[in-house]
Amino acid sequence: MERLKSMAGYASLPMVDDTLSYVLPPFELVSRRIVQIGHRLWELWSPNSARAEFYPGTAISGFPFEDELHQLRRADGHRGRFDPTINPQVLDHARLWYPFVRVEAPVEKYPEFTNFVDVWDDRLVSFHASFLPRLLARMETLEAAMELRTAFEKVHPDLWAARPRYSLREDVSALGAVSGYCEVLDRYSDVQRKAKLAAAWVKMLHAMLEFPPAKAANMVRVKPAKLCMMGADTAAIGLCA
Repeated sequence: MERLKSMAGYASLPMVDDTLSYVLPPFELVSRRIVQIGHRLWELWSPNSARAEFYPGTAISGFPFEDELHQLRRADGHRGRFDPTINPQVLDHARLWYPFVRVEAPVEKYPEFTNFVDVWDDRLVSFHASFLPRLLARMETLEAAMELRTAFEKVHPDLWAARPRYSLREDVSALGAVSGYCEVLDRYSDVQRKAKLAAAWVKMLHAMLEFPPAKAANMVRVKPAKLCMMGADTAAIGLCA
């Protein structure tokens, strides 16, 4: 199947929800910019992040964020502006771990952030010998971290029930049996996406258990964001280690 260009869909007009349904504590704008959407002008701004503002729009109802959508695959493997591992998304209370997705990370510690072309050998038509074992070890660590947090089920049963359920180790093991470039790229991109979302869920879980919301949270100024994560507001908790 022919792939879309990497930037396909980014120029499409987004569905916009312009209601401000929450109260922000005192803040000073860190960055802002004016954008045109159709025939209307919008001001995008952030109270705590210096990252370039981006608004993907509201996904259509029932959009399968994490399902296999081969018709939406891009040349680089990602899934467009609604891919939560690439772009910040409109807050979804059913997926509160999306803001905890890392923007970037050292590949020595987080091999799922390794670029495909850096570990794929065209001559041998396979991954570099040392890469898949490192990736497999990382998946084992992630799966163990998710299972060790079963106490979360009693505190937040809805989020526990909605947690990402992936067969990470099986997916990595299957990578070694695939040889076609396009198929390997798709499967590796899928492993990367699942690993980043699983790690984000673990980060969210840690934050909610270790740093529960304070009653006076809305009485203090917004703290500067830590730009290592997609969601500026939640990243301000300081969980970038």
